[in-house]
Amino acid sequence: NKENKEVLIEVADEGQGIEADILYKIMTPFFTTKRAGEGTGLGLAVSEKIVREHGGQITVISESGKGSVFQVVLPVDTEKRKIKVLIVDDDEGFRHSMKDVLESREAYAVDTAPNGVEACINIGKTLPDLLVVDIMMPDMDGVEVCRVIRERKDLSRIKVLVVTGHPSSPKIRTLKEMGFTHILLKPFKFDVFLKKIEEMMGRV
Repeated sequence: NKENKEVLIEVADEGQGIEADILYKIMTPFFTTKRAGEGTGLGLAVSEKIVREHGGQITVISESGKGSVFQVVLPVDTEKRKIKVLIVDDDEGFRHSMKDVLESREAYAVDTAPNGVEACINIGKTLPDLLVVDIMMPDMDGVEVCRVIRERKDLSRIKVLVVTGHPSSPKIRTLKEMGFTHILLKPFKFDVFLKKIEEMMGRV
């Protein structure tokens, strides 16, 4: 793509495909569907880390019984692509504080939204690498946003960090059952917030 200065590498097969309920796990280190001794579960995790270190991204679209398509997008120039982050929180002050923390590091390009509806509109326009989302919000809460991400295969590569000030909320369990296990409880120190994100994005 000359306009965006990107190179697209696409690998497709007509194999058995990947079940929807495990698709979001395939980049997780040590995750494997093979029997013990047949695989380490590190191949895709390492591949994703290498691609991200070169400023790129990996996307996978798969359907059980119909095969899979892996797409690797890499920048043409040597300057690393910034990690795109979308922060969704109805607390304006807290939202902008998180934005300022990330933008203090040159590696991140940050956008924000005050609720789930605007978050979904934003995601439809620009796919983020990372979504930081509060649980309790008006109009459309964090659980509903995460459900949209889980149900749409084209959004499967988005990493999600849930932040909440309600540690006893049953919605936390709902999110964990959906596979969203990266959760930070408010209030938290912003250095902890930054470290968590850098771990999730393979920058440590």
